[in-house]
Amino acid sequence: DREGRYLGCNKVFTEIMGVTAEGIRGRTVQELWPSELAETYHRKDLELLGSPRRQLYEYRIKDREGVERPVIYSKDVFRDERGEVAGIVGAFLDITDRRRAEEELKALNATLERRIGERTRELDERNADLVRANEELRAALDSLHEAQDSLVRSEKLAALGQLIAGIAHELNTPLGAIVSSNHSLVRLISTRLEPVSRVLSALSPELREWFDRALGRVLV
Repeated sequence: DREGRYLGCNKVFTEIMGVTAEGIRGRTVQELWPSELAETYHRKDLELLGSPRRQLYEYRIKDREGVERPVIYSKDVFRDERGEVAGIVGAFLDITDRRRAEEELKALNATLERRIGERTRELDERNADLVRANEELRAALDSLHEAQDSLVRSEKLAALGQLIAGIAHELNTPLGAIVSSNHSLVRLISTRLEPVSRVLSALSPELREWFDRALGRVLV
């Protein structure tokens, strides 16, 4: 009622709270419930009586076993035959299971976030390893290209050396023949020059002049 005294309750309320309808009738919240809870109940009831409109809030109760449960209160005023506020009627919804599910979901989310964080760090580390491996591979490829270019240059130089050796061989063969021929000519001339000189020195000036002309025609 307006003085804050219970007028009655339903059966479910008695089963949860461990009281009877006769046991609460005419008593206040301060007389029935723990003071830390009763003060909030009383304050919210005064707010509702002062501003009569539906009231909805989340709080807690202490059940028949002394266990606190989270609940959602829904309250409103009821009026007398003159339309004036005569008191408060209310109910609560036990949300223990929902709260437990929310806590489990919160814990699950925290675990999931932690695992995601750990997995993300692992992926970051693997990505860093891949980046390093890619850089090392790129460096190895660069070294391979340099070695390949050096090998190509070496092969070109080797081929050039073989070409030069072949040219030198081709040149040395006729040159050798020429040198050999020259040696033969020198030996021939050296063996025959002395007798020729003696013969030429015995010729008359006319025959020597004729011989020079004939020799000149032959050597042309």
